[in-house]
Amino acid sequence: MHRLLMIATLISLQAFAQNTASVDEIVGKNINARGGMAKITAIKTLRATYTSEEDGKPVRLVELHKRPDKLRRNISTGGNTIVFAYDGTTAWQFFSSQKKGASPAPPDFALELKEEADMDGPLVNYKEKGITLELAGKEKLNRKDVYNLKITLKEGPVRNIYLDARTFLEVKETGSFQERGKKVDFVTLFKDYRPVQGVLFPYVIEQTAGDEEAQVTRLQKVEINMPIADSIFAMASATPGKAPK
Repeated sequence: MHRLLMIATLISLQAFAQNTASVDEIVGKNINARGGMAKITAIKTLRATYTSEEDGKPVRLVELHKRPDKLRRNISTGGNTIVFAYDGTTAWQFFSSQKKGASPAPPDFALELKEEADMDGPLVNYKEKGITLELAGKEKLNRKDVYNLKITLKEGPVRNIYLDARTFLEVKETGSFQERGKKVDFVTLFKDYRPVQGVLFPYVIEQTAGDEEAQVTRLQKVEINMPIADSIFAMASATPGKAPK
């Protein structure tokens, strides 16, 4: 390479590096954009109510979170109730239509539930969680600049989270999960952020998994720091023939 061209290239690369924020700077701006570390971590319990549709039928989803790493997801549709939960140790599932009690979730799905039980998301305190984070690049999404963060979870799964380069809010997530031994790719879009007690939540979530049509889920209500008993996350809360409340 001609020396002048080499110098010009080095200057260009240096300028790019100076104009590109570090991973920790980007993560810090995302946390601040969401409401700040203090307000995010002050949430000890969370109850979120969503609505959606499945095959033209209304679906109601109630998601409960409690620190540390407890999750319960109640899905009601067509007179049936489905429960997916993680009590901090065990992931389990319940189907009212099967007229039997709860059972442990399959290993791959159990890993997903454990991941989703993290109320704060993977970016908050990611180093303490054993997560590897790298900036995969700056891209365009719907004509907007976004940062593409590649996330490798402690257990191995890889996700890509895209943050709006202006607001630093999460606008997209991609990854994959295992279903019946097959890899299924997913794309999730986050829209219409609104504040609840100083913390921003996406009120519209659009997800596509595999070859399925996109499913739109709308957040209807968020309740923060309401009393939630630990027992509600335990598998024993589901009994045969009766949907747990």
